[in-house]
Amino acid sequence: MKEAIDRRRFLAAGVGAGMVSGPLMEVMQIGTGGAPLPSAGRNQTGKVCVFSKHLQWLDWGNAAAAAREAGFDGVDLTVRPGGHVDPEAVEKELPLAVRRIREEGMDVPMMTSAVNDPGDPLTRRVLETAAGQGIAFYRMGYYSYPSQGNIPGFLDQVRDKVEGLVRLNESLGIRGSYQNHAGNGYLGSSLWDIWWVLRDLPAEWIGCQFDLRHAATESTLSWKTGLRLLAGRINTLAVKDSKWVLGSDREAEAAYCPLGEGFADFTFLLEVLAQVRFSGPASLHFEYPLGGAEHGAPEITVSPDAVKSAMKRDLEIFRRKLAEGLPG
Repeated sequence: MKEAIDRRRFLAAGVGAGMVSGPLMEVMQIGTGGAPLPSAGRNQTGKVCVFSKHLQWLDWGNAAAAAREAGFDGVDLTVRPGGHVDPEAVEKELPLAVRRIREEGMDVPMMTSAVNDPGDPLTRRVLETAAGQGIAFYRMGYYSYPSQGNIPGFLDQVRDKVEGLVRLNESLGIRGSYQNHAGNGYLGSSLWDIWWVLRDLPAEWIGCQFDLRHAATESTLSWKTGLRLLAGRINTLAVKDSKWVLGSDREAEAAYCPLGEGFADFTFLLEVLAQVRFSGPASLHFEYPLGGAEHGAPEITVSPDAVKSAMKRDLEIFRRKLAEGLPG
């Protein structure tokens, strides 16, 4: 009975007042698995953000205004090559971007980066600047398996790099988050390898950005086991959906679609996250056809209102799924 009540409170805190300005989750001072959040993140957990990749046809301020009008709590800012902020100019651009976003009433609890090597001088520049702006979480760049050679040796190399990032994260007070991604060659497409890399590293400084769409695409029948394995390591979410279609070669393909029209099972996801008292921010992605906005294009071929309407619709669907996430 107590567990059922706790799980309902997990949702109730997020769905109050339509979740327009409230937190996603109830636990605001406790990190994933009970680990304390670094100081920069204590007022930034549980927010529903727009992935700014899909607003790169707008400048920082107008992107934030569009997010606010759609009902988001914050912005998951792209700080990577081709993103809203050029990492080579991070000391100049990131403070300006964060200031403009906050002037529009939005926060920046998370960013998406290309960071994955603690030995790269740019890594410290990006993370130090982000931490100084109060950004609590950063999504890492991906690791790709070699086409030939020793897979266990490669995993050991990745492990060494991630350990180096953990030390840097702790020194700066910022959390890393590695996204699972479907596709041949991605470390993390199977979920188990992310767990292997992260298994005994401190969860307060490194974790997984769990992507339900990618997990269900890559492991149609077994992703739920992988989710349970990783649950205590999840510190942020990427939210999107897909449906199965037949491609030109008659092979099944996972085609991106608006939220709620595909196979993403949010009920099970929310049940598992409630059990581990997840409290991180979520980033909504819009990868289905939107006139180029889905690809991060600097110019779009549909009306701005069409993109904003799609974002608002998916956000409302996500909030509804949070409200309906547990039966009864």
